[in-house]
Amino acid sequence: GLQEADPRFWPFLYADFDTERSSNGASERPDTDSPASVSKVTAVGEPPALKPGESQQGEAVATSAQVVSLSPSTVDQIWRCPLEWVLSDRYSGPQPSRVDTGFGSLIHQVAQEATNRGLDRPDPGKLGRNAQSLAERKSMVGAELMDIYHEFAQNPPAGLNPRELYGIRSKEHQAEGIIDNLASYFVHSTTDGYGCGGKAPVPVGSLEGVQSERSFNVTITMEDFCRVWKATFPGNALDREQFFNLLSGLVGGFPEALTSETSVRLSGRIDRLETRCIDGRHYLRLVDYKTGKVHSRGDLFNDLQLVCYQLGLAFQTDEERRRSDAEAGWVLPGAPDPAQDGMLPVSQSLLFDVGRPAKDANTGTRPEEVPYQPPIFHEGTFTSAYQPRTGVPDPSKLADLGDLPAESPRGVDQEVWDLVRNHGGGSQIVWDLTMVARVFFAAGVSLSADRPDALFDPSRCRRDRKDGVCPAWKRLATNLLEDQE
Repeated sequence: GLQEADPRFWPFLYADFDTERSSNGASERPDTDSPASVSKVTAVGEPPALKPGESQQGEAVATSAQVVSLSPSTVDQIWRCPLEWVLSDRYSGPQPSRVDTGFGSLIHQVAQEATNRGLDRPDPGKLGRNAQSLAERKSMVGAELMDIYHEFAQNPPAGLNPRELYGIRSKEHQAEGIIDNLASYFVHSTTDGYGCGGKAPVPVGSLEGVQSERSFNVTITMEDFCRVWKATFPGNALDREQFFNLLSGLVGGFPEALTSETSVRLSGRIDRLETRCIDGRHYLRLVDYKTGKVHSRGDLFNDLQLVCYQLGLAFQTDEERRRSDAEAGWVLPGAPDPAQDGMLPVSQSLLFDVGRPAKDANTGTRPEEVPYQPPIFHEGTFTSAYQPRTGVPDPSKLADLGDLPAESPRGVDQEVWDLVRNHGGGSQIVWDLTMVARVFFAAGVSLSADRPDALFDPSRCRRDRKDGVCPAWKRLATNLLEDQE
């Protein structure tokens, strides 16, 4: 107990954790006044040195296949800051306010019940009303949503203390605006031409069905993506090791704990899964409700939770699809049921900031429609081209990608690397591959967190940091390291 509680023995803090102990039993540690003392060693995300002809994961770490279970939110948290995630997940770091999460869950329940009652159906007759206009229909839907909200608000989540209960009650002033925004979307997004303004309209399509809280549970491997790569580049097929090294190069190196044999199990629930028809073809559209801060266009476009939802739908087997369920849903007569009719392609994925009003009050078009996340796959291949939209003539500018070096990463053939680099700029393929690589990077960090010699490089932090220092590292430095001087 005492040694485990002593920060001097926490392996994620000190580079020289495995060095020899001094004669009095104290650990010989380097200077810990700055993050540099940690980041100068091989850390999580820093690839090991390769011998000529050796693969990225190296001979020494070749192990039996391992499976890492992750939720979409975990993938997103790890990519933003591996150190912050491990402190929270493995060492009981700061947790989100239950007031915020309780209020968010309440709004999700309201949206789910709206689908259960058919308030988001395109045919007004299902409402049991004789609505004469969109404005009247929106008003009636909004009234029913407020009734649902008040019904659920009488029974808040269990386990909250009086202060937290008061916090949820105090947020009721936000509820009216959120309910109005939900009502606007439920009514306007069912109309023909929704989102189709400007020179390059967003093809949302006509709504044919909705599944609320749709579950998925899927296991993905490097082999899965090798097949997609081969379909995309038939003349440049890659084996598992080669594709692993390629993805590693796109994220600056995978953690040492990750190997090409590692499988990633993704599971979770999609807030709203819509079935839509665009030009006679049926598609799935992913909607993730967000009750916190408003997301920027870039945040939405590169959101890793949405990426995980796309992967969760794309790689489900028929059996996994049959086992999936939804808390609520409906399908129009003659429309395909995604739970029964096989895999439908994804058209768009977006974060719905429920506290944000529609961009156009008359049409109800949401501001999230323009920077929607594009589909990663197209007919069994990686999607090759970004789709222009009104207001974003060049969507590649929304992609969170760095410049690729001319020289290929270790373990990657130069010809293959040049092929990838030549698809930079206006091509979407580099973005597709990078998003997949970030999911596997998160799996590697998760594996590393269970290793006694794991080290977390603060330079991997992608949080907003004006001073250039990882916020999680700053908390550690002030709370722990000063006490040991």
